[in-house]
Amino acid sequence: PTPASDGRCVYALFSSNDCFALDLDGNLLWYRGLGRDYPNANNSLGMASSLVITPDALITQLESESESFAAGLDPRTGANRWKMDRPRKSNWASPVLIAGPDGKPVVLLQSSQGVAAVEPATGRILWKYEDKASVVPSTTASNGRLYVPSQGLTVLEPSAGGPPKQVWRSGQLRPGTPSPVVLGERVFALNDGGILTCGDTADGKRLWQLRLKG
Repeated sequence: PTPASDGRCVYALFSSNDCFALDLDGNLLWYRGLGRDYPNANNSLGMASSLVITPDALITQLESESESFAAGLDPRTGANRWKMDRPRKSNWASPVLIAGPDGKPVVLLQSSQGVAAVEPATGRILWKYEDKASVVPSTTASNGRLYVPSQGLTVLEPSAGGPPKQVWRSGQLRPGTPSPVVLGERVFALNDGGILTCGDTADGKRLWQLRLKG
């Protein structure tokens, strides 16, 4: 898992589900043994979902075959502000922070069932995309669109009053382990065979492929 920071503190979650906050001088502010509190939320390979920090909550996503949940922790203390059950399946995808239609933060939780958009302060579900998704590469947000590892690569456009609309879908841009990358008008995906594919963000048309070495 990758640490997160709000510019005042650094928040870290380890594969053991130990979570803590440090100030910028490295002093420990709080520690939370999520592996102690929820011992069944683990898998044989180790957890890898990264943290997301918002002004209202530190978002953690711990999903496994035995116990799965997402929680909004108080950034000052590490205590639960909210906790929700999630699909019971091992999942290494990370939460993604986007701006909602009103400009307020929205957190996307990806799982094998799809993507759920939640309000960081309360955990309230705002909308769902329920056409399945990968449990390894994460969704990428760029220019108001969501590049979801689902049925290949599916691009969604959130709307103000309900679930997002699908813009396009491409089986040729299916990511393997790495998450997709968007740069300008191009989207890049690396599959498990070591082939890097470049597509047009407008329609998902494949522009070129390159087999990487190693």
